[in-house]
Amino acid sequence: MEVSNKSQILRHDLVNAIYALNGHCDNYFDWIKRFALPDDQKLQKAEELIHRMKSQTKGLVLIAKKLEGAGLPRSSADDQIADLFFCWQEALGHAQHEKAKMYAKCVSHIPKDFPQLVCFSEDLIEALGYVAQNALDTVGFDPNGQLIIRSRIEYDQDRRVAVIEIVDNGPGISPEQLSKIFEPFYTTKQGQNSGLGLFLAKRLVERNHGKISASSFCGQGAVFRIKLAMSERT
Repeated sequence: MEVSNKSQILRHDLVNAIYALNGHCDNYFDWIKRFALPDDQKLQKAEELIHRMKSQTKGLVLIAKKLEGAGLPRSSADDQIADLFFCWQEALGHAQHEKAKMYAKCVSHIPKDFPQLVCFSEDLIEALGYVAQNALDTVGFDPNGQLIIRSRIEYDQDRRVAVIEIVDNGPGISPEQLSKIFEPFYTTKQGQNSGLGLFLAKRLVERNHGKISASSFCGQGAVFRIKLAMSERT
C-alpha cells in the first residue's frame, strides 16, 4: 500500500510538472511576440517548436494517467474473457491509423475460433497495440517489411496457456537493447516516441496475470511473446 501511495504521489507530481511546462511554453511565446516583427521567420519557427512541445506535453499527461491504471492488478474476481482474433483486429487498426502511408505487410495466423483468454479485452487490445506500434516503427515504412502475429496453445501444469507471438523482419535488437526494452522511457527511436509503449504493454499483460518477453538476433528481426491463461469455458 505504501509503494502504491508513493507511485500515486509521483504521478500527481509528474502531471503538475507537465502542466507547468505547458504554461511556460505559452508565457515564453507571448514574450517572444512582444519583440518580434509580424513576418519574422524566427517567430514562426519558435511558434512551431512551442506548438510541438505543447502537443508532446499533452501526450505525456495522457501517458501519466494510463500509468495510474496500468499499475493496478486485476483480481481473480474481476477476470473477464477476451477474444484474441477480435482484440488483434482492433489493436492493428489503431496501430495502422497511427502509421499513415505504411507499406509493411501485416499477416495474421490467428484463427477466428481460437479459444478465449482470461483477460480484459481493453487491456489486451492496448498491449497488442503497443507491441504492434513498436514493430511498425521499425518495419512499417519498408516496402519489404512484414509483421506477423501467430498463436498456439501450451500446457503449464495441466493448465492451458495461450502463446501469442508478434514477429517482424526488421534489423533486430542487440542484446544490450534487449535487456532494457521494457524499461520506462527507454527508446532507440529518438524523437519518435516516449519510450513508454513496451513498458505499458508489460504492465497491462502482468496485471492480467500474464507474461511478456522478447527475443531477437541482430539482422533477423524480433519476436515479442505474450502468455495468458485460457478460459475453461466452452
